[in-house]
Amino acid sequence: MQFTDKEFIKKYAEIVVRAWDDEDYKKKLISNPEKVLKKEGIIMPCGISVKVIDGETKQSYDLSTKNMILPLPQKPQDNGDFDLDDEHNLLMCCCCCCLANA
Repeated sequence: MQFTDKEFIKKYAEIVVRAWDDEDYKKKLISNPEKVLKKEGIIMPCGISVKVIDGETKQSYDLSTKNMILPLPQKPQDNGDFDLDDEHNLLMCCCCCCLANA
């Protein structure tokens, strides 16, 4: 499924929040991100490899190697009701550079 940057960010933020609450899901996300993303409806373009890094806060992409690094930031201490419609919360989850362009 094709996503706009903002749609991707929101979907990935949902994945991050689930990983915060489900240790088995988090382990699967880190060990086989392409499979987890595909199961969640995110299919990466052919030739793009994905790595999820626990504790990372910034997304990056290396054009020469076609490697995408997706962040898995630490769960905030005070996350209360984490509202995924709040852009500030999305910024905490991932892809700050993309959200600015969304």
